[in-house]
Amino acid sequence: MISVEALEAMVEQEINERDYTAIDALLLPMDTAVKSLPAVELCAAETHRLQHGQSVTPLQADSLAEGQQYRIYDSTITPARFLGVGEGVCAPKDQKAPADQVFVAPRRSVVYSAES
Repeated sequence: MISVEALEAMVEQEINERDYTAIDALLLPMDTAVKSLPAVELCAAETHRLQHGQSVTPLQADSLAEGQQYRIYDSTITPARFLGVGEGVCAPKDQKAPADQVFVAPRRSVVYSAES
């Protein structure tokens, strides 16, 4: 853990030098708060659907449960990129599906800049 004073000193130095590498190294991964949720990965087509607010079928579709929340990752990038949190749903509003098939509907999404 770093003290507030030490962090403030780092900020002052890095603002002057325009190099934020040391501060960036202190950041926790975006999915840290939801590590207890099961993870699912998406192919490129499903990643595109999710990023447009549509329900998806993850690569692990056989182990989904209705009402369960999931961490969602884009498997086309190494390491897999955290996309957000979704929930298992049986009757998605955006597509027709068999009654017993569970999809993952987006609940909270991470938006990345075009450069990342």
